[in-house]
Amino acid sequence: MDPIKLEWLVLNRKSTDLAGHWAERVFQWGVRNRLIDGYPDGTFKPNQTVTEAEFLKMLYRAYGAVLPVQSGENWTEGPYRLAAMWNHPALGSVDREARMKPITRTKVAELTASVAGYHYNGKQAIRFALGRSISSGRTSATIEGFVGEAQLTRAEAVQWIRKMKLQGILSIKQRQKAPSDESLLPELPMNAEQAVQDFVLKPISDGGLSFIDTARGNGFEIGDSRSDLERIYGTADDYDMFGRQHYGALSIHYDEQGAVDAWGVNLGEGEVTSIRTAQGIEPGKSLLPELLAVYGSAGYEGNEFATYLYEKKDDRFVPRSSPYEVENTDQAYVLSFIVDSLSLKVWYVSVSTFRFAYLMKFE
Repeated sequence: MDPIKLEWLVLNRKSTDLAGHWAERVFQWGVRNRLIDGYPDGTFKPNQTVTEAEFLKMLYRAYGAVLPVQSGENWTEGPYRLAAMWNHPALGSVDREARMKPITRTKVAELTASVAGYHYNGKQAIRFALGRSISSGRTSATIEGFVGEAQLTRAEAVQWIRKMKLQGILSIKQRQKAPSDESLLPELPMNAEQAVQDFVLKPISDGGLSFIDTARGNGFEIGDSRSDLERIYGTADDYDMFGRQHYGALSIHYDEQGAVDAWGVNLGEGEVTSIRTAQGIEPGKSLLPELLAVYGSAGYEGNEFATYLYEKKDDRFVPRSSPYEVENTDQAYVLSFIVDSLSLKVWYVSVSTFRFAYLMKFE
């Protein structure tokens, strides 16, 4: 089945006006992450302009914020309370009529900079959005091509928030009171290498799910024996509730036959490791942009977590969008990462069989 149609079934939702729309996958991401609910008639109205209040609601929900509304209050009170608390420049904070008016692209750029903790207005905010590859402009990636006075559609709003996450804005900050230093703004034109192609899945070669220990000069992968690993790392010094054996920052789980069916590296604060993935991702060193460049953006939900699913076919690991796409679970594997929301450094990585990740708890 088509992955997009399958995802709507998994979400238990119907989209009566998104079939074939360029933003269909973006809206699926928005539904999964509770940015957007859609309308009672099953529509999402992707081409309808979004108001300032609606954009604020989507934006703050994307970061897990609870919108504080008291009984009997209009729903718009919640997002504007948060905007006031974080000193975000929402027009509706002082002009209630502005809340339900379409938001402009310039105002969206100003709010974006404020979420990142900066105080930029007008052209400076536009330069921030362009330089950080959050926007490529309406007609071109220039201040003029950004078309700041234009309005934003609901589809563009959800995509904009998704791009904020892809570019590493993973937490909400309070906007500083004084205007930010203009010298901190990125130069234009934007660096093309910074732009992240969205919903990309990348295959990896045979051996792509193995670990390499650069200090010991060895590698290991799913299926290796316990005896071989213990000759290298000794006897485990601890284990967790999932039965994973701990060798310092390295953890390994063995199946009934004593073969590795899951491994991971979990770094505490200040810890370092000599272990990296076969694709070169090093916990404690590699950053989110490198992770997305190597494995693709489709497995990244826009928070601290990235999960990639692969099925081995013809000596290649073929990426899958969903567990429901897997044909042979005995040949499927899960690769997961966690990044720090402030430094954007990868601090956790794990690989496991499909059975360990999805099925063991049901057996």
